[in-house]
Amino acid sequence: MAYISIFSVIAISLIAIKILVDIFFIRSVAQDLRQKIDYPVLTASLLLYPFYIVPVGLLSLFSKKYNWKGRIVKKKRSLNSLFLILLMIFDI
Repeated sequence: MAYISIFSVIAISLIAIKILVDIFFIRSVAQDLRQKIDYPVLTASLLLYPFYIVPVGLLSLFSKKYNWKGRIVKKKRSLNSLFLILLMIFDI
């Protein structure tokens, strides 16, 4: 039998709980809006989401300016932006 660390078990359990809670929430909203849900696509997107949002969040830390609606916006460095990135990474 393969050795599985306690960290791996906890991480997989937390990911599974997050996916189940997200599916429950999205299902209730979809029922209110009378929309159908494609569960395989939803599950795949929930699994791929962290691999998308973490690099985008980390890259945004190093961006000094960006173009938004035709305007160039310059960012000020602050601890608030780092705090917001951490919130996005941990999906709080």
